[in-house]
Amino acid sequence: MSLAFNIEQLNLIERAYQFDIHIEIKNKIFQKYKKLIGVLVERGMFKNLGHYKKFMLMHYFFYENMLCIFAQHKLEQSISLQRCRENLLLLKRDLEDLYIQPDCMQWPATLILNQYEALGGLYVVEGLNLFSGTIYQGVKNSFCMSQHFGARSLAGCSIEKTMYWREFLDTLDILSFSNEERKQIINGALITFEQFQHLVADLNMLD
Repeated sequence: MSLAFNIEQLNLIERAYQFDIHIEIKNKIFQKYKKLIGVLVERGMFKNLGHYKKFMLMHYFFYENMLCIFAQHKLEQSISLQRCRENLLLLKRDLEDLYIQPDCMQWPATLILNQYEALGGLYVVEGLNLFSGTIYQGVKNSFCMSQHFGARSLAGCSIEKTMYWREFLDTLDILSFSNEERKQIINGALITFEQFQHLVADLNMLD
């Protein structure tokens, strides 16, 4: 009996032992999402309106930059960006409520990602949307913000967000990637999250 395998057979065996791509990313950064909430609390974002305004302005610029990256690599040909586009519009309306004009300001830093790293970045953006409910409760209680004023982009039905998240993960897992491409996707998620975390920790850069 021959024990020889061709390249295609080896690839099939290797894929059978791989986690879904979203699980690999989750294992790398899920705990970091929880720590991020702690950083926001430490920064006084739920108690200081000025910090909240800076956070929302940073969030807007971050979203705008990420959507430009997604468009550059034409990600929407394989995965929906509808939620991202809607959130950017909601963020802009939130800034209007807070009397902030982002068009008059300059974004201090941008990310540069390749096509596969951008998919990892999209995972982070969608994940932040899922966690936004926690932030919403904090600012709702502290500043009387709501889904109609100042916190539209953070509000939303948790069940609906969870369903959208599940659909996003299912779509991501259906896509086929080589080992090298998977590494780039995971790396892109790490780079994107670290960028967002850095910006949260240094909100004074938007003074």
